[in-house]
Amino acid sequence: MSIKHFEVFHGIALTKLIRNEKPVSVSLIETKPAEDWQVYGIIDVDLFVKHRTKSNSQVRKKGRQSWQFTFSPHEISRINKKGARPVYVALICGQQNIRDEMEICFLKPEQVKGIFPSAVDKTFSLTVRSEEGHSLKIFVGRKVRDIISRNAIEKWEIPGR
Repeated sequence: MSIKHFEVFHGIALTKLIRNEKPVSVSLIETKPAEDWQVYGIIDVDLFVKHRTKSNSQVRKKGRQSWQFTFSPHEISRINKKGARPVYVALICGQQNIRDEMEICFLKPEQVKGIFPSAVDKTFSLTVRSEEGHSLKIFVGRKVRDIISRNAIEKWEIPGR
């Protein structure tokens, strides 16, 4: 059986979780590989994972890299699901060449709420920017919406564990 492109990049996030000091159980809840996202159940929360493999090469030349993520109305609805389990988001900022530097932009529910729109009638885009020696920055349009630690997923205290 061949390995799908998204499986490689989603494996990055899952490896960070299961190689943690505390054991964790992960189950697949939803999948849309054509849209590059999946939702994994982890104890009492959901982890929404989406990846991009192309960074903006113009920005890369200046010592920075950026990845643009576009979310469909269905994805936004799933992320904003009210009354359900809390949803965390892992944005895998990948590269075609796996030897190149990659990042995981990990968002907690309160950060998701401050970044993602509540309306689900149109697509939504955000950009993750990486710069050497600095935290990751999330842009919506040209405005910085949040700053995320590069190791946020590694420091995550999974609720219920």
